[in-house]
Amino acid sequence: MSEYDGMLSIAAKIVYSLHGSIIKHWKPNDDPRALLLCMLLKIWLKKSYRDTVSFIHGSKDLWNIIGLKKA
Repeated sequence: MSEYDGMLSIAAKIVYSLHGSIIKHWKPNDDPRALLLCMLLKIWLKKSYRDTVSFIHGSKDLWNIIGLKKA
């Protein structure tokens, strides 16, 4: 397990334990909590948006940790 896997696992436990009332009005495919985790990863890695999307797209094992259905 890499260090970002560990960070994301801990962050995911915290984020997914939060009350999901905002999810009721969310229409896109992915849970907004997954998108929050993507943004946390972007900040943590100090990468641009495009670099983060490429990183996540190439790391499908992270999808389960984050909760993504597609990149």
